[in-house]
Amino acid sequence: MKYKLLSGILYGAKDSAPLAKIRGSVCGPEKEITGADGAPLYTSEIKLLDAPAGHSGEVTYHKYALTAADGSCIEASPAYNPEFDPAADGWPLCRLPRADRAMLALGSALYTLIMQNTQNYVLQNAAGAVVAHIVHLGVTGGWDIDAPSTMSAGLVCGLYVFSRYLERENEFLTV
Repeated sequence: MKYKLLSGILYGAKDSAPLAKIRGSVCGPEKEITGADGAPLYTSEIKLLDAPAGHSGEVTYHKYALTAADGSCIEASPAYNPEFDPAADGWPLCRLPRADRAMLALGSALYTLIMQNTQNYVLQNAAGAVVAHIVHLGVTGGWDIDAPSTMSAGLVCGLYVFSRYLERENEFLTV
């Protein structure tokens, strides 16, 4: 099914009525996803895991969590690009390694959310087939999302939030 996400509101491609909304918190990465009627569907957050000394900033010690109103939770584990994984190749001297994927389970199926660039994301199943696309619309703003019709509007918003979390992993912090 085709969706449009504009200013945190998810619309169906043919329908102008909102399907779900994403609201950010005042400070921090937490988000609340609500239905069109305002009922809470999910909350999202980045969980920091216990890391050995000197490794606290590594993406392997983060998890993205999408918690449903009923308490069930979907977690995604971000990871570095396999070609430049510091666990295999060591840390680069002149740049940070690029985090470009997050592994998650939806039900019993395993998926990988891959950041092709900061404007294009794909969700692949375990066989490598593309299940969903998230594409930025460029200068006009907003996002086109193509996802299976079996995926709820709230979950589509959750995947979008995970893609934004993944992009943040590669931001260079300045003070």
